[in-house]
Amino acid sequence: DKTTEVEAGWNQVGPFEASIAPSEVGQDPSGILESGTWFWWDPAQSRYVEMSELKPGQGYWVFATGSGTLDFSGGGSKQATAAAAAVSARSKGAASAREAPEEALTLQVTDRAGHSREVHLARQLTEKERGRWRRPPSGPGNTFAARFAGGFQAAEASGSSRQSGQPEGALFQVKGAEGRPALRLQTGKERLQGRSVRVVDAATGGDLLEVRLTPESPSVEVPAGAERLRLSVESVPEEVALQEPYPNPASGEVTLQYALPERRETTIKVYDVLGREVATLANGEKEAGRHRATLEASRLPSGTYFARMQAG
Repeated sequence: DKTTEVEAGWNQVGPFEASIAPSEVGQDPSGILESGTWFWWDPAQSRYVEMSELKPGQGYWVFATGSGTLDFSGGGSKQATAAAAAVSARSKGAASAREAPEEALTLQVTDRAGHSREVHLARQLTEKERGRWRRPPSGPGNTFAARFAGGFQAAEASGSSRQSGQPEGALFQVKGAEGRPALRLQTGKERLQGRSVRVVDAATGGDLLEVRLTPESPSVEVPAGAERLRLSVESVPEEVALQEPYPNPASGEVTLQYALPERRETTIKVYDVLGREVATLANGEKEAGRHRATLEASRLPSGTYFARMQAG
């Protein structure tokens, strides 16, 4: 049988009787396959490899945008073949599909066994651009994988307002690592243009890990229990700043945001109107970037209080 039914999402197809190019696979309805999503699991490399030829005796993953039928007899559909030819013509001399999205920052994720993956943080991605970085489900067993939510190797991670109360950045996970996995910023200082990558563990919101990757401090080892992370791209502040607390007035938790242009020893203390210290919100070395500290106002008597920050 040279036809196969597929459903929306990832599908396993093959093996085939003869070699065939992905562009020659017939699609009914036309265009149901997402371009650039033919993958084969290479056991020697322990990773997925994008295929330009489908060979006999092997199985492959392919992503479909809807249900339909695939024909592997080699004729293809007229519409699909014409579209593939047009894409091929435009691709000559163009950027590789593996090249990072425009203005994206690249991270390399490695473990002690030498496994390595590159992932990309972009300011903005169209649906088509996101599709280029879609990957099949994790490989067999507990194999090494480093991906954003949904199985993508690239994601939008421009950061969001911490005042919104919503989780910041793109959700990212490392699986199957031997030893502690490491993240390293690969993008050079010129392309960064004053940006940095903020890394926070998703489980505790920063209690296990909260760092900022910059050209001066480009790498970090991920501690046990922090394999699920949130990554965001943010600009590095130009000066020390302590912003207005919110909400204000408050009867519960109060948040104070502060900014550092470089790594510094930082303290934030709270005093009452008589100058007595009532709380310490930060005390120690902090990375360059934007941070926040919280005060539980419900533990204090009603009144007016002052926060004082000292950095360096």
